[in-house]
Amino acid sequence: MAAQIWESALAAHPEIPSMISRGEFGTLLGFLRKNLHSFGAKFTPAETLRLATGSTVPDPEFFLRFLAKKYLS
Repeated sequence: MAAQIWESALAAHPEIPSMISRGEFGTLLGFLRKNLHSFGAKFTPAETLRLATGSTVPDPEFFLRFLAKKYLS
């Protein structure tokens, strides 16, 4: 689910990786606060995932892409 949320954050803010490399986390933190943290325990995990990414089902493809990029690039 973390990789799925990460890709959702990147879709909304493609500049996040370059900002993180400069030690700037505000944009990512703002995305997480708005799309994840603000819900707390109000919703089920599936509903929180839907609100953050648009999908209620954790998709393993996001994690597989993350692994391929990290270890095969």
